[in-house]
Parts: sequence; structure tokens; C-alpha cells
Amino acid sequence: MLLYDILAKGAANHADKKAVFFHDRAVRYGELYSQVNRLANTLPRFGISSGVSVSLRLPNCPEFTAAYYAITALGGICVPVNPGLKAPELAHIWSDSEVRCVFTVPELLERASTVLCDLGERYTLIC
Repeated sequence: MLLYDILAKGAANHADKKAVFFHDRAVRYGELYSQVNRLANTLPRFGISSGVSVSLRLPNCPEFTAAYYAITALGGICVPVNPGLKAPELAHIWSDSEVRCVFTVPELLERASTVLCDLGERYTLIC
């Protein structure tokens, strides 16, 4: 059973139960499943498909969970990185794992953009 299948089953059987807790916010299985499907349907426009490495440079947040499930639902390779990593560490990880797309948030955009430009290849940056 794939990770996505587990989420789909949870959404079918427990749509109104809380799946993700973040501070004072909760995301229910049905909501998470919808978010994952919307994102998974959008990601191919950015070149994300089976076997493509995608990095998540996100803080702990519900969006991390949705992005992780969506990437893996498409057969993509998820490469989570610590948001606090410095440029040389990011460059090594992203180059070594052949990352083609990076998810991040506005506060972390500048460093991610600089590293991807320095790597000198075509990347997609989603913020």
C-alpha cells in the first residue's frame, strides 16, 4: 500500500477526523486529501512526475504534509531539508539528490533562489 493510499483510505473512512495538528489549527482527513489532490494535479505543470526529485524547504507546517503526500502520489522523490541549512549544505544536498524543484516559503526564498542560481541548472522554485 502506498502512502497516498493510506491517506485516501483515511479520508474515505474518517473524513471529519483530525489528521494534522498545528498550533491551534487542525486539518481534517477530508481537507488534507482534497489539498493533496489539488496539488498533485498541479505539480505536473512544473515538470514534477515519477522519479523527479523535489525538495521541501519548509518549516513545520501543514503545507509540508500536503506537499509531501502530493509529491509521493505522483511517484516523485521527496527531499526534505532543514530550513536552517546554509547555502553550501543546500547546494550539496540539492546537487547530490538531483533536485529539480524546491518548495519553500517567502521567508526562506532568498537563500533558496541564490543556491539554485549558483547551481546553474534549470530549477523550479515554488513559494
